[in-house]
Amino acid sequence: MFGLITNVDMKYINNILKQNVPLFVELFNAHEYKDDFGHSPEWNEEMEQWLSFVKSINPTWYESNKSRVNTEKQRDELLGEYKSLYYFGKILGCKITQFEPAGNNNKKNDYAFYDKGNEEWYTEVKSPSWRGEVSKEINSSYLDKLKQNIVITESWPECKAEITCPNCSNVIEIKLSSFEFKQEEVYEIIKKTLCNKCKKNIWHFSENERAKLKKERLSKPQFINGEGRSYSDRDAVEDAVKKSVAQFAKGRNNLLFIPHNMFAGIGTGLFTAMNGGTTVMEVVKKYDPEGIITCVCLLDVQLDEKGIKFIPVFVPILKQPLVNNEKL
Repeated sequence: MFGLITNVDMKYINNILKQNVPLFVELFNAHEYKDDFGHSPEWNEEMEQWLSFVKSINPTWYESNKSRVNTEKQRDELLGEYKSLYYFGKILGCKITQFEPAGNNNKKNDYAFYDKGNEEWYTEVKSPSWRGEVSKEINSSYLDKLKQNIVITESWPECKAEITCPNCSNVIEIKLSSFEFKQEEVYEIIKKTLCNKCKKNIWHFSENERAKLKKERLSKPQFINGEGRSYSDRDAVEDAVKKSVAQFAKGRNNLLFIPHNMFAGIGTGLFTAMNGGTTVMEVVKKYDPEGIITCVCLLDVQLDEKGIKFIPVFVPILKQPLVNNEKL
C-alpha cells in the first residue's frame, strides 16, 4: 500500500497508523498499490470489521487468503468475498456453514450459509471492478474503430464484407451472418481475423498500445472529474452471470452475489437501471437456460454523513433467501 512515499502519502500513512485497524495494517501495509486504497479512515475502519469477522469465524481460512492481496484486482476480489460474508453473517445474522464448498465439475463455490428458514444457500461472489471496467472500455473503443472500418460487399446469398488491416493496410475479406452488424458476433470475428498479407492478427496488433493505455489509467485515482463512462451495468451483470453459472451444482439453492466497485453506484441505482430486476432476469435466462441460479443479490455499500450503509437488492429468479432486513 505504501510505495514511493510523498508528503501527501505520509499524511495518510500516519492517519492509518493512528487508527485502531491492526488487521487492515497487517494485511495491506506491505503492498505497493497504485490507487488511492487506504486513504479513507472511515473505509479502513469498515474493512477492519470485515476482516475481524471473517477471522473470528474461520481463522485458518482467513490466514490462507493473505496471499490474495498482492495486486489491486486480487485485493478487490477478496474484499468482495469478505464484504459478502460480513453482510450475511454479521449484519443479517445468518450462519455461515461452509467455506469453499464443492460446486460443479470439481469447481468450488465461495461459501454456504443457512437463511432464517434454515435453508442452505451456496454462494458465488463476483465483484465487477472499476479496473475491469477501464480495461473493457479501452478494448471496446479499439474494437469499435475496427468495426467502423468494415464495408459490406455482398449481402446475398452470403453476407460478405471487407476490413482493412491496421498494420499493412491490406484489404481482408470476412463473412458475417447478416448485414445487421451484431456487435458480439462482429467483435468475435475481428478478434480471430488474420491478415493474409502480413500474417498478423488485426486485433493483437493493438495489444501493446491498449496495455499502455490501461496501465496509465489504472495508475490514477478511480474518480476523475469530467471523465465519462461507457461500460454499462448490464455488462457487469452479464459477466458475473456467465462466470458463475458453470461453477454452481444443479438442484440446490444457488445465490449469485454481486458487490461491485465500479464507477457507477450499484444497489438501488443499478436496480433502477435493470428495470426493477427485469433485466437481471433476462440476463440470467439468456446465460442460464437450465435454471441453475436461484437468486441474484446486488449490493452497494455507501458512506454518507451517518456512516456506512449496506443497500441490498435481491432479484429472485426462482426464490430468494429468507433474511431479516429489519437490521438494515
